Amino acid sequence: MKTKNAILVLSLFFITLAGCKNPEGEKTKASEAKEVSKEQTTDQEKFGVNTEKSVIHWTGTKPTGEHHGTLQIKDGQIFIKDGKIYGGKVIMDMTSIKNEDIEKENMRQKLVGHLKSKDFFNVENYKEAAFELTNIEKIGEDEFSHKVSGNLDIKDISKNIAFKINVKMEGDKIAVESEKFLIDRTNWDINYKSKSVFDNLKDQFIHDDVGIKFKLAAQK
Repeated sequence: MKTKNAILVLSLFFITLAGCKNPEGEKTKASEAKEVSKEQTTDQEKFGVNTEKSVIHWTGTKPTGEHHGTLQIKDGQIFIKDGKIYGGKVIMDMTSIKNEDIEKENMRQKLVGHLKSKDFFNVENYKEAAFELTNIEKIGEDEFSHKVSGNLDIKDISKNIAFKINVKMEGDKIAVESEKFLIDRTNWDINYKSKSVFDNLKDQFIHDDVGIKFKLAAQK
């Protein structure tokens, strides 16, 4: 009987550990925003982001599980010089936050409403977020063979982050896909139920790390 109880306790322990796991992905380090080059050259080509074919996927976790969904791109440009990405900026529509894992409509809308509230992204006052490229470099021959850094602006707070991307260019079209990466939401003053900000939350917390993965399609 004791052996069975011990096995049950261990099983519950490992289930709890699994539930507490952060979203997967390479963690970024947020630093002070960097100056963006505004230099314009005659041989620079401009590609407009196709908002209907571009999307951002997000994942958030807590001890009892996770939620995931999408965010739409509102506008964006990618600049090419000498056959390589030279610069770019995308505007994110924060009013477009969606959840994809909750089946019941009322519960899904409750979560989305909370994410849009002042506890999280305060969408009423900050309807847009932005990412502007500050640097890109080739790092190898694998699928995610470029590393980019740029200023991520959320709620008028701008921080520079870096992550890996895969770039494909075919004629007048560009496809960019990121590796899944993590941002620490508290760097943008999104502190709701954060253990690093508030004490005595016990297991009623939400992880600071948010998983991000995006796909962009652009053309001349």
